Amino acid sequence: MDSAQRTPASRRRVLAGLGAIALAAATGAGCSRTGSTGAGVPGRALSAADVAAARAAVTRAAALAVAYGAAAQRHPARRALFDTLRDHHEVVVTTVAAQVPAAAPTTAPPATATGPAGRPTTAAPTQATGEVSADLPPAGTDDSPAALHATIQTLHGAESAAATAARGDALEVSGLLAPLFASLFAAGSAQSELLDRDGDPALATATTTPTTTPTASPAATASATSAASAANPTATRVAAPPPQAAILRALTTMLAASHGAIYATATAGGALAPQAATAAGALARQRAREGWLAHLRLRDQLIAQIEARGGAPVPALAAYRLPTTPVDVPTALRLLGQVEDVCAAAAHDATAQVGTDLRALTVDALAGMALRAQRARLAAGASPATASRALPGAT
Repeated sequence: MDSAQRTPASRRRVLAGLGAIALAAATGAGCSRTGSTGAGVPGRALSAADVAAARAAVTRAAALAVAYGAAAQRHPARRALFDTLRDHHEVVVTTVAAQVPAAAPTTAPPATATGPAGRPTTAAPTQATGEVSADLPPAGTDDSPAALHATIQTLHGAESAAATAARGDALEVSGLLAPLFASLFAAGSAQSELLDRDGDPALATATTTPTTTPTASPAATASATSAASAANPTATRVAAPPPQAAILRALTTMLAASHGAIYATATAGGALAPQAATAAGALARQRAREGWLAHLRLRDQLIAQIEARGGAPVPALAAYRLPTTPVDVPTALRLLGQVEDVCAAAAHDATAQVGTDLRALTVDALAGMALRAQRARLAAGASPATASRALPGAT
Protein backbone atom coordinates (compact mmCIF):
# COMPACT_ATOMS: atom_id res chain seq x y z
CA MET A 1 0.00 0.00 0.00
CA ASP A 2 1.15 3.53 -0.79
CA SER A 3 2.51 5.26 2.30
CA ALA A 4 0.26 8.23 1.59
CA GLN A 5 -2.77 5.96 1.83
CA ARG A 6 -1.62 4.66 5.20
CA THR A 7 -1.27 8.19 6.58
CA PRO A 8 -4.42 9.49 8.35
CA ALA A 9 -6.16 12.15 6.25
CA SER A 10 -5.84 15.00 8.72
CA ARG A 11 -2.12 14.43 9.10
CA ARG A 12 -1.68 14.31 5.33
CA ARG A 13 -3.27 17.76 5.13
CA VAL A 14 -0.93 19.13 7.80
CA LEU A 15 2.13 17.75 6.05
CA ALA A 16 1.03 18.70 2.54
CA GLY A 17 0.01 22.21 3.50
CA LEU A 18 3.25 23.21 5.19
CA GLY A 19 5.75 21.02 3.41
CA ALA A 20 7.87 19.52 6.16
CA ILE A 21 6.61 21.80 8.93
CA ALA A 22 5.72 19.67 11.95
CA LEU A 23 6.87 16.56 10.05
CA ALA A 24 8.63 14.84 12.89
CA ALA A 25 6.34 16.20 15.56
CA ALA A 26 3.28 14.80 13.82
CA THR A 27 4.73 11.36 13.21
CA GLY A 28 2.65 9.76 15.94
CA ALA A 29 -0.42 11.88 15.34
CA GLY A 30 -3.44 11.31 13.20
CA CYS A 31 -7.21 11.41 13.30
CA SER A 32 -9.89 10.35 10.89
CA ARG A 33 -12.04 12.67 8.84
CA THR A 34 -15.39 11.33 10.04
CA GLY A 35 -16.37 14.71 11.33
CA SER A 36 -16.40 16.26 7.86
CA THR A 37 -18.28 13.49 6.11
CA GLY A 38 -21.47 13.79 8.09
CA ALA A 39 -24.22 11.41 7.12
CA GLY A 40 -21.90 9.64 4.70
CA VAL A 41 -20.31 7.55 7.49
CA PRO A 42 -21.67 3.99 7.30
CA GLY A 43 -23.51 2.80 10.37
CA ARG A 44 -23.59 6.18 12.09
CA ALA A 45 -26.90 7.96 11.81
CA LEU A 46 -27.42 11.59 12.66
CA SER A 47 -29.68 12.43 15.57
CA ALA A 48 -32.84 14.49 15.29
CA ALA A 49 -30.95 17.34 16.99
CA ASP A 50 -28.20 17.13 14.36
CA VAL A 51 -30.73 17.36 11.54
CA ALA A 52 -32.54 20.26 13.21
CA ALA A 53 -29.28 22.16 13.63
CA ALA A 54 -28.37 21.54 9.99
CA ARG A 55 -31.77 22.77 8.81
CA ALA A 56 -31.39 25.95 10.85
CA ALA A 57 -27.91 26.50 9.39
CA VAL A 58 -29.26 26.14 5.85
CA THR A 59 -32.05 28.63 6.58
CA ARG A 60 -29.60 31.15 8.03
CA ALA A 61 -27.19 30.80 5.12
CA ALA A 62 -29.98 31.10 2.55
CA ALA A 63 -31.29 34.25 4.20
CA LEU A 64 -27.82 35.80 4.23
CA ALA A 65 -27.21 34.86 0.59
CA VAL A 66 -30.42 36.63 -0.38
CA ALA A 67 -29.52 39.70 1.67
CA TYR A 68 -26.07 39.93 0.11
CA GLY A 69 -27.59 39.65 -3.35
CA ALA A 70 -29.85 42.60 -2.58
CA ALA A 71 -26.92 44.54 -1.11
CA ALA A 72 -24.89 43.97 -4.28
CA GLN A 73 -27.65 45.61 -6.32
CA ARG A 74 -28.12 48.44 -3.83
CA HIS A 75 -24.40 49.29 -3.60
CA PRO A 76 -22.59 48.65 -6.93
CA ALA A 77 -19.34 50.08 -5.55
CA ARG A 78 -19.16 47.18 -3.07
CA ARG A 79 -20.56 44.53 -5.39
CA ALA A 80 -17.37 42.47 -5.41
CA LEU A 81 -17.49 42.15 -1.62
CA PHE A 82 -21.20 41.36 -1.43
CA ASP A 83 -21.06 38.89 -4.32
CA THR A 84 -18.18 37.08 -2.61
CA LEU A 85 -20.05 36.75 0.66
CA ARG A 86 -23.23 35.70 -1.11
CA ASP A 87 -21.25 32.99 -2.90
CA HIS A 88 -19.85 31.82 0.45
CA HIS A 89 -23.31 31.38 1.90
CA GLU A 90 -24.50 29.56 -1.21
CA VAL A 91 -21.57 27.17 -0.72
CA VAL A 92 -22.73 26.64 2.86
CA VAL A 93 -26.27 25.79 1.74
CA THR A 94 -24.93 23.30 -0.80
CA THR A 95 -22.39 21.76 1.58
CA VAL A 96 -24.73 21.33 4.53
CA ALA A 97 -27.44 19.90 2.29
CA ALA A 98 -24.94 17.45 0.80
CA GLN A 99 -23.87 16.22 4.24
CA VAL A 100 -27.39 16.23 5.67
CA PRO A 101 -29.86 15.64 2.82
CA ALA A 102 -32.79 16.10 5.19
CA ALA A 103 -31.69 19.72 5.67
CA ALA A 104 -31.83 20.60 1.97
CA PRO A 105 -34.28 23.38 1.07
CA THR A 106 -37.51 21.88 -0.24
CA THR A 107 -38.43 24.87 -2.40
CA ALA A 108 -36.48 27.83 -3.71
CA PRO A 109 -37.67 31.33 -2.72
CA PRO A 110 -39.37 33.17 -5.59
CA ALA A 111 -37.11 35.41 -7.67
CA THR A 112 -38.06 39.06 -7.62
CA ALA A 113 -35.28 40.66 -9.62
CA THR A 114 -32.19 39.91 -11.64
CA GLY A 115 -28.84 40.74 -10.12
CA PRO A 116 -25.41 41.19 -11.74
CA ALA A 117 -24.46 38.69 -14.42
CA GLY A 118 -28.07 37.57 -14.65
CA ARG A 119 -28.15 36.07 -11.16
CA PRO A 120 -31.57 36.08 -9.50
CA THR A 121 -32.09 38.10 -6.37
CA THR A 122 -34.74 36.50 -4.20
CA ALA A 123 -36.96 37.49 -1.33
CA ALA A 124 -35.70 36.49 2.09
CA PRO A 125 -37.14 33.19 3.38
CA THR A 126 -39.53 33.23 6.28
CA GLN A 127 -37.66 33.10 9.56
CA ALA A 128 -38.70 30.83 12.39
CA THR A 129 -38.11 31.46 16.07
CA GLY A 130 -34.42 31.44 16.91
CA GLU A 131 -33.28 31.86 13.32
CA VAL A 132 -31.34 34.79 11.92
CA SER A 133 -33.19 37.52 10.05
CA ALA A 134 -31.35 39.78 7.61
CA ASP A 135 -33.55 42.64 6.41
CA LEU A 136 -33.03 43.37 2.74
CA PRO A 137 -31.73 46.80 1.70
CA PRO A 138 -34.27 49.11 0.02
CA ALA A 139 -34.70 48.83 -3.73
CA GLY A 140 -32.72 51.10 -6.00
CA THR A 141 -29.08 52.11 -6.13
CA ASP A 142 -27.45 54.15 -3.39
CA ASP A 143 -23.70 54.17 -2.75
CA SER A 144 -23.85 57.06 -0.31
CA PRO A 145 -21.82 56.55 2.89
CA ALA A 146 -24.96 56.67 5.06
CA ALA A 147 -26.80 54.03 3.02
CA LEU A 148 -23.74 51.78 2.84
CA HIS A 149 -23.18 52.11 6.57
CA ALA A 150 -26.78 51.09 7.30
CA THR A 151 -26.51 48.05 5.03
CA ILE A 152 -23.19 46.99 6.53
CA GLN A 153 -24.55 47.30 10.05
CA THR A 154 -27.55 45.12 9.18
CA LEU A 155 -25.44 42.46 7.49
CA HIS A 156 -22.87 42.54 10.27
CA GLY A 157 -25.56 41.90 12.86
CA ALA A 158 -26.95 39.00 10.86
CA GLU A 159 -23.48 37.49 10.33
CA SER A 160 -22.66 37.79 14.02
CA ALA A 161 -25.93 36.18 15.04
CA ALA A 162 -25.38 33.33 12.59
CA ALA A 163 -21.84 32.82 13.86
CA THR A 164 -23.04 32.73 17.47
CA ALA A 165 -25.68 30.14 16.57
CA ALA A 166 -23.09 28.05 14.71
CA ARG A 167 -20.74 28.09 17.69
CA GLY A 168 -23.49 26.96 20.02
CA ASP A 169 -24.40 24.14 17.66
CA ALA A 170 -20.74 23.15 17.27
CA LEU A 171 -20.56 22.54 21.01
CA GLU A 172 -23.68 20.37 21.03
CA VAL A 173 -24.01 18.36 17.82
CA SER A 174 -22.44 14.95 17.34
CA GLY A 175 -18.85 14.57 16.23
CA LEU A 176 -20.10 13.87 12.73
CA LEU A 177 -21.23 17.48 12.27
CA ALA A 178 -19.11 19.35 14.83
CA PRO A 179 -16.32 20.24 12.35
CA LEU A 180 -18.85 21.66 9.90
CA PHE A 181 -20.40 23.94 12.51
CA ALA A 182 -16.97 24.93 13.79
CA SER A 183 -16.13 25.97 10.23
CA LEU A 184 -19.40 27.91 9.97
CA PHE A 185 -18.53 29.78 13.16
CA ALA A 186 -15.04 30.56 11.88
CA ALA A 187 -16.45 31.75 8.55
CA GLY A 188 -19.02 33.99 10.21
CA SER A 189 -16.38 35.55 12.46
CA ALA A 190 -14.09 36.25 9.51
CA GLN A 191 -16.92 37.52 7.31
CA SER A 192 -18.10 39.92 10.00
CA GLU A 193 -14.62 41.40 10.16
CA LEU A 194 -14.40 41.52 6.38
CA LEU A 195 -17.58 43.58 6.26
CA ASP A 196 -16.10 46.10 8.68
CA ARG A 197 -12.70 46.35 7.06
CA ASP A 198 -13.53 46.22 3.37
CA GLY A 199 -17.15 47.27 3.21
CA ASP A 200 -17.22 50.34 5.43
CA PRO A 201 -13.93 52.21 5.99
CA ALA A 202 -15.56 54.17 8.82
CA LEU A 203 -15.75 50.92 10.82
CA ALA A 204 -12.23 49.69 10.07
CA THR A 205 -10.75 50.94 13.34
CA ALA A 206 -13.22 48.84 15.28
CA THR A 207 -11.55 45.59 14.25
CA THR A 208 -7.84 46.33 14.48
CA THR A 209 -7.44 44.73 17.91
CA PRO A 210 -6.02 41.22 17.53
CA THR A 211 -8.51 38.49 18.25
CA THR A 212 -7.18 36.04 20.83
CA THR A 213 -8.23 32.47 21.38
CA PRO A 214 -9.96 32.27 24.76
CA THR A 215 -8.65 29.82 27.30
CA ALA A 216 -11.01 26.87 27.39
CA SER A 217 -10.96 26.14 31.10
CA PRO A 218 -13.33 23.38 32.28
CA ALA A 219 -15.58 25.92 34.00
CA ALA A 220 -15.72 28.17 30.96
CA THR A 221 -16.40 25.26 28.65
CA ALA A 222 -19.20 23.99 30.86
CA SER A 223 -20.72 27.46 31.00
CA ALA A 224 -20.56 27.85 27.22
CA THR A 225 -22.07 24.44 26.69
CA SER A 226 -24.91 25.17 29.11
CA ALA A 227 -25.61 28.44 27.32
CA ALA A 228 -25.66 26.65 23.97
CA SER A 229 -28.10 24.09 25.35
CA ALA A 230 -30.42 26.84 26.56
CA ALA A 231 -30.29 28.54 23.15
CA ASN A 232 -30.91 25.25 21.35
CA PRO A 233 -33.24 23.14 23.50
CA THR A 234 -33.51 20.43 20.83
CA ALA A 235 -29.78 19.68 21.05
CA THR A 236 -28.61 16.59 22.86
CA ARG A 237 -25.18 15.80 24.20
CA VAL A 238 -23.20 12.95 22.66
CA ALA A 239 -23.91 9.93 24.89
CA ALA A 240 -20.49 8.28 24.82
CA PRO A 241 -17.24 10.25 25.01
CA PRO A 242 -14.65 9.52 22.33
CA PRO A 243 -11.73 7.21 23.19
CA GLN A 244 -8.82 8.86 24.96
CA ALA A 245 -6.44 7.63 22.27
CA ALA A 246 -8.38 9.47 19.58
CA ILE A 247 -8.47 12.64 21.67
CA LEU A 248 -4.72 12.49 22.27
CA ARG A 249 -4.02 11.96 18.57
CA ALA A 250 -6.17 14.95 17.63
CA LEU A 251 -4.60 17.23 20.23
CA THR A 252 -1.13 16.05 19.24
CA THR A 253 -1.77 16.89 15.60
CA MET A 254 -2.87 20.38 16.60
CA LEU A 255 0.15 20.78 18.87
CA ALA A 256 2.54 19.68 16.11
CA ALA A 257 1.00 22.25 13.77
CA SER A 258 1.24 25.00 16.38
CA HIS A 259 4.91 24.18 17.05
CA GLY A 260 5.56 24.71 13.36
CA ALA A 261 3.43 27.87 13.30
CA ILE A 262 5.40 29.38 16.19
CA TYR A 263 8.61 28.82 14.27
CA ALA A 264 7.14 30.14 11.01
CA THR A 265 5.62 33.30 12.52
CA ALA A 266 8.83 34.07 14.42
CA THR A 267 10.82 33.62 11.23
CA ALA A 268 8.46 35.90 9.32
CA GLY A 269 8.65 38.54 12.04
CA GLY A 270 12.44 38.47 12.00
CA ALA A 271 12.57 38.77 8.23
CA LEU A 272 10.23 41.79 8.43
CA ALA A 273 12.35 43.69 10.95
CA PRO A 274 14.17 45.72 8.24
CA GLN A 275 10.77 46.61 6.74
CA ALA A 276 9.27 47.89 10.00
CA ALA A 277 9.83 51.55 9.06
CA THR A 278 7.27 51.31 6.25
CA ALA A 279 3.52 51.15 6.82
CA ALA A 280 3.22 47.85 4.94
CA GLY A 281 6.15 46.35 6.81
CA ALA A 282 4.85 47.45 10.20
CA LEU A 283 1.41 45.97 9.49
CA ALA A 284 2.91 42.69 8.27
CA ARG A 285 5.13 42.49 11.34
CA GLN A 286 2.09 43.10 13.54
CA ARG A 287 0.30 40.23 11.79
CA ALA A 288 3.31 37.97 12.40
CA ARG A 289 3.38 38.89 16.08
CA GLU A 290 -0.37 38.27 16.45
CA GLY A 291 0.06 34.78 15.03
CA TRP A 292 3.12 34.06 17.14
CA LEU A 293 1.39 35.05 20.39
CA ALA A 294 -1.81 33.20 19.52
CA HIS A 295 0.04 29.96 18.80
CA LEU A 296 2.12 30.29 21.95
CA ARG A 297 -1.12 30.46 23.95
CA LEU A 298 -2.66 27.59 22.03
CA ARG A 299 0.49 25.50 22.47
CA ASP A 300 0.31 25.92 26.24
CA GLN A 301 -3.38 25.00 26.28
CA LEU A 302 -2.80 21.91 24.19
CA ILE A 303 0.13 20.77 26.32
CA ALA A 304 -1.98 21.15 29.45
CA GLN A 305 -4.83 19.12 27.96
CA ILE A 306 -2.52 16.36 26.71
CA GLU A 307 -0.75 16.07 30.06
CA ALA A 308 -4.06 16.06 31.92
CA ARG A 309 -5.02 12.97 29.90
CA GLY A 310 -1.78 11.15 30.62
CA GLY A 311 -0.21 11.88 27.25
CA ALA A 312 3.30 13.05 26.42
CA PRO A 313 3.28 16.30 24.41
CA VAL A 314 5.43 16.17 21.28
CA PRO A 315 8.36 18.59 21.51
CA ALA A 316 9.09 21.33 19.02
CA LEU A 317 11.90 20.81 16.55
CA ALA A 318 14.91 23.08 16.44
CA ALA A 319 14.00 24.21 12.91
CA TYR A 320 11.40 23.55 10.22
CA ARG A 321 11.44 23.66 6.44
CA LEU A 322 8.92 26.29 5.38
CA PRO A 323 6.74 26.26 2.25
CA THR A 324 7.59 29.91 1.58
CA THR A 325 10.82 31.65 2.52
CA PRO A 326 9.96 35.06 4.02
CA VAL A 327 12.32 37.62 2.50
CA ASP A 328 10.01 40.60 2.13
CA VAL A 329 6.48 41.76 2.97
CA PRO A 330 4.62 39.74 0.28
CA THR A 331 6.41 36.47 1.02
CA ALA A 332 6.09 36.90 4.78
CA LEU A 333 2.35 37.51 4.51
CA ARG A 334 1.97 34.54 2.18
CA LEU A 335 3.69 32.33 4.76
CA LEU A 336 1.44 33.62 7.54
CA GLY A 337 -1.67 32.75 5.55
CA GLN A 338 -0.35 29.28 4.71
CA VAL A 339 0.51 28.58 8.35
CA GLU A 340 -2.95 29.51 9.59
CA ASP A 341 -4.72 27.55 6.84
CA VAL A 342 -2.91 24.36 7.78
CA CYS A 343 -3.42 24.86 11.50
CA ALA A 344 -7.10 25.48 10.76
CA ALA A 345 -7.27 22.11 8.99
CA ALA A 346 -5.84 20.42 12.08
CA ALA A 347 -8.30 22.21 14.39
CA HIS A 348 -11.22 21.41 12.08
CA ASP A 349 -10.37 17.70 12.08
CA ALA A 350 -9.73 17.63 15.83
CA THR A 351 -13.23 18.96 16.50
CA ALA A 352 -14.64 15.63 15.31
CA GLN A 353 -12.43 13.65 17.68
CA VAL A 354 -12.57 15.50 21.00
CA GLY A 355 -15.46 15.37 23.42
CA THR A 356 -17.87 18.21 24.02
CA ASP A 357 -15.79 19.24 27.04
CA LEU A 358 -12.93 20.16 24.67
CA ARG A 359 -14.93 21.49 21.74
CA ALA A 360 -14.68 25.13 22.81
CA LEU A 361 -10.89 24.89 22.55
CA THR A 362 -10.83 23.55 19.00
CA VAL A 363 -13.77 25.62 17.76
CA ASP A 364 -12.38 28.92 19.04
CA ALA A 365 -8.89 28.03 17.82
CA LEU A 366 -10.26 27.46 14.32
CA ALA A 367 -12.02 30.84 14.34
CA GLY A 368 -8.83 32.62 15.39
CA MET A 369 -6.85 30.88 12.66
CA ALA A 370 -9.40 31.84 10.01
CA LEU A 371 -9.28 35.47 11.10
CA ARG A 372 -5.50 35.63 11.08
CA ALA A 373 -5.22 33.94 7.68
CA GLN A 374 -7.73 36.38 6.22
CA ARG A 375 -5.93 39.35 7.77
CA ALA A 376 -2.62 38.24 6.30
CA ARG A 377 -4.10 37.93 2.82
CA LEU A 378 -5.86 41.29 3.09
CA ALA A 379 -2.62 42.92 4.23
CA ALA A 380 -0.98 41.45 1.12
CA GLY A 381 -3.57 43.23 -1.02
CA ALA A 382 -5.80 40.26 -1.80
CA SER A 383 -9.41 40.80 -2.84
CA PRO A 384 -12.25 39.63 -0.57
CA ALA A 385 -12.79 36.63 -2.84
CA THR A 386 -9.17 35.54 -2.42
CA ALA A 387 -8.70 36.52 1.21
CA SER A 388 -11.78 34.83 2.64
CA ARG A 389 -12.91 31.22 2.82
CA ALA A 390 -16.46 29.88 2.71
CA LEU A 391 -15.57 27.02 5.07
CA PRO A 392 -12.25 27.64 6.87
CA GLY A 393 -10.37 24.49 7.80
CA ALA A 394 -12.60 22.24 5.70
CA THR A 395 -11.02 23.02 2.33
